[in-house]
Amino acid sequence: MENIYIIDKKKTIIFVLIFLLAASTLTYISIKDNIEDTNVVQEYGVSTEQGSFDILENDLIEKMDYNRASQNHNIGILRTIIICGIELTILWLCFLKNIKIGIDQEGIKVYSVYKKKPTKIYNWDEIENISFQYGEDIRGFIPSYGMKIKMIRKESDFIPIKKFLNNEEISNVVMNYYDNVELSDNSEESYGITELLKDSYKEYKNGFNVYIKYSLIVLTFALLKELIQNPIVALIVLIANIVLGYRALIALNYKAYMSYNGENIDFDTGWEFAKDKIGRYFGASLVLEIPVIIFIGIGYFFITSSLEFNYKVVLSIVLGIVCIFSISRIYLITYIASIIDTDKSYMSLNGIVIKKYYKQVMFMFIVSSLRIAPIVVGAISDYKNLNAGGDMIEISSYIITALDLFLIPFISCYFMRILKDLPVRSGDSYNE
Repeated sequence: MENIYIIDKKKTIIFVLIFLLAASTLTYISIKDNIEDTNVVQEYGVSTEQGSFDILENDLIEKMDYNRASQNHNIGILRTIIICGIELTILWLCFLKNIKIGIDQEGIKVYSVYKKKPTKIYNWDEIENISFQYGEDIRGFIPSYGMKIKMIRKESDFIPIKKFLNNEEISNVVMNYYDNVELSDNSEESYGITELLKDSYKEYKNGFNVYIKYSLIVLTFALLKELIQNPIVALIVLIANIVLGYRALIALNYKAYMSYNGENIDFDTGWEFAKDKIGRYFGASLVLEIPVIIFIGIGYFFITSSLEFNYKVVLSIVLGIVCIFSISRIYLITYIASIIDTDKSYMSLNGIVIKKYYKQVMFMFIVSSLRIAPIVVGAISDYKNLNAGGDMIEISSYIITALDLFLIPFISCYFMRILKDLPVRSGDSYNE
C-alpha cells in the first residue's frame, strides 16, 4: 500500500498569490522603464542613430546622449529577462516541483505538477541513509525541514516536507520501511531575550580583557578599509582582513562559546583554533552577503525607476521589511561556521536554532542593524546633494566603526549563548 502525501493547497495558493503579486510588481516596473527608455531612444533622429563620433561635428553631444540612452535601453531589456528568469525558477522550485510524495515497499516517489508518473524514485536498496533535518547549503535559506536522502551511488537530495498535509507522519512511515533513519530535534525555544541579554552582559564583562584584543584587530582592518584609497593597497588590506580580521572574529566567537561551556580559554588558544576555520567562515560570509547584495540591487532598482516618489517610498519600506525577515533567518551562519567541525552543515544547524530562537535572533539583528541608521538618514536627507550625502555617510561610517569595538564582542556573547548547546562536533546531538 502506497502512502500518499499532497501539499496543503490552501497555504500554497496564499503563498503563490503573494509571490505573483511581488513578481508582477517587479516585472511591471522593469517593463515600464523599458518602454520609457524606448521612447527616449526613438526621440533621436535617424542621422543621430547612424552617425559616427567626431569631435568636430555640431551634434556630438546629442550623439553621446543617444549612445547612453541606447545602452540604458539594452541593459533594461537584459534586466527584465533576468528578472523573469529568476521569477520562473523560484515559481518552479518552490511551488510546482515536489507537490506530492508517495512511500511504499519500493521506495520514496516524488511527483511534480501535471505529471501522473513520479519524476524521481528513491529505491530503498539504493539509499545509504535518510536524515530528517533542516536544509543544507543555500536550500536552508528559508529554512525548510525535510528529508535528506543520501544515495549510495548518486548525489544526496533534499525534499522539504512541511508543505505536505499530515507531514508529521512521514518520518514514522519511512522508518516502517527503512532502518537507517536519523531524526533531528525540533523542540521549542528555551531562553528568553531578557535572560540572553543578562547572560551576555555577564560574559562580556568577565572576558572583556580578551574580547577587546580580538575586537581591536577587527577595528584595525575596518579603519584601514575606510582610510586607504589606493586600489592595489586596498586589495592587500582586504586579503589581510580575510586572513587576520576573520580569524579574530572566529577566535572571539570560540572564546565566548567555550566560556559558556565551562572552559575559560586565553587569547592564544582562541587564535590558534581560528586558523583552520577561516575558509569555512569566509564561505558562510559569502552566503550571507549574496542575498544582502540582491536586496540592495532591488532597492536601487526601485529608487532609480520611473515610478512616482510615493510609490518608491512604499516599495522601499516593504522591501526593507522583507529584507529584515529574510536576512535574520540566516544571520547566525557565520557564528555557527566559526565553531563547528568541517563535516557539519552550518545551514542545517542554523535551521534548528532559528526554529527555536527566531524572535531572539531577529531582536539582536534589528538592534545591531540600527548602527547604520545614521548612514540611511544621511543618504535620504541629502539624496539630491551627492557631496553632502557622501560626507554624512563617511562620518557615520567612522562612528559605526568606533562603536563596533565594543558592540561586536557583546553581540558575539549574545549569539554564542544561543549556540551554547549546539552540536559542534561529529556525533554530538542538540542538548536541551
